[in-house]
Amino acid sequence: MSTNTPKKPQLKDYLDVSHYLKDLYGYRKATEDGFSYESWAQEVGFQHRSFLRQVVIGRRALTDATAKQLGERLFFTKPEQEHFQTLARYSKCRTKQERDVYGQRLMQILKDNYYQTEVEVSEDFLGSPMVPRLQVLLSLGDKSRSIKDLSQALQADPLEIEKGLLVLLRLNLVELDGDNYKATVNSFKVPAELGSEVLLDYHKKILQDAIAARNLPHDQRRYKSLLMAMSPEEFEQFLNNMNAFAKEQLQKFDNPSVEGRRLFQVNLNLFSVSTELT
Repeated sequence: MSTNTPKKPQLKDYLDVSHYLKDLYGYRKATEDGFSYESWAQEVGFQHRSFLRQVVIGRRALTDATAKQLGERLFFTKPEQEHFQTLARYSKCRTKQERDVYGQRLMQILKDNYYQTEVEVSEDFLGSPMVPRLQVLLSLGDKSRSIKDLSQALQADPLEIEKGLLVLLRLNLVELDGDNYKATVNSFKVPAELGSEVLLDYHKKILQDAIAARNLPHDQRRYKSLLMAMSPEEFEQFLNNMNAFAKEQLQKFDNPSVEGRRLFQVNLNLFSVSTELT
């Protein structure tokens, strides 16, 4: 039996700011005791709950100032705040020319900022490479899967699969659908906490998996190695390029379809192999 847990609306799925706010209000009303327009207005710094309600039901439009204020209270990151403010402007456009301008801005924001649910750097989630793989697999194809299905697909012991699913359930990344499991988020990211032992141990494990993958058929694995001398400034530039490359590949190949596809793990590593050259 499905738990029917409400899903938090994602800003990237909306083209009208009042529709987003209406769904966000409904989600929070269903998941938070005592949530109301009054408590929400206080939370976002609006003096009158009636103004917020009028915006949500589409009877009033956000001004640039109130859109900025609301965006800064609803979102932690600058890209999301910018997205919200642009959506507010797009929602009140009256001419085709205005809609074209702000529509293009929205498309660029979506292209530049691949939205992913942020998962806390934790030993639960990163203790085994199997846990992130489970979450990704369950997010593909918009269907629920049994432990047996997952075990066969990932070639893993059912007990290991079951342990991983318990972690994902605890983190609200998957939900029960009868006797099967289904992802609650389509994509995720783990913050780059430099020096984190949990994160370093995770990368060690997936590198060990990469070594073991040398026994796979050629059409299922590849290795590539580069050696370059770089200054500290060039190192940072290459790192930025590497991050941009990773984001671009996710945008291009993170396809929800499963037919004819395999799940691939891609590792990008950058490290020094010499002292400072003179």
